[in-house]
Amino acid sequence: MKCLVWKRFGAALIAGAVWGIAAQCNAAMQVRDALAHFETGATTPVRCAADSKVGSRKEVSRFQILPHIWRQYSKSPQYQNPDVAWSVTEKILAERHAWFTKATGREWDPVDLYIMWNAPSVYERAKWDRRKVSAVVMERAKRFANLMMRDEALLAQAGN
Repeated sequence: MKCLVWKRFGAALIAGAVWGIAAQCNAAMQVRDALAHFETGATTPVRCAADSKVGSRKEVSRFQILPHIWRQYSKSPQYQNPDVAWSVTEKILAERHAWFTKATGREWDPVDLYIMWNAPSVYERAKWDRRKVSAVVMERAKRFANLMMRDEALLAQAGN
């Protein structure tokens, strides 16, 4: 894991987060693990069957990235490599985090993060108002946030 890359966008995420303060590397791992688990069911940081999943819109990798989006951030065709996929994901998240914070003047929480991951243009058109985002997207975003909070609680328990 490259914590230096995480610092570009993750420190602000943690500083403004509602769900607590965590070490930067742990928080980056938490996002990585939760997003992979939520998108494809990947529960391990090493290559597994989830890395081969292709979504209904041809999304690739454990993070389910559209190929044309992937190519904007990487020339690598290694969609099934979890580390390469995370590197691409970090770049996308960093850009979307900057877009979100500039537009809203606030930090994102796990719900915002998920909406920005899956429907950033929809969120922008909704003027960053969650009430204007489709019920399907909001339901998934809330489930993702619950997974993040569960993982945060597990990390806290492990630290005690």
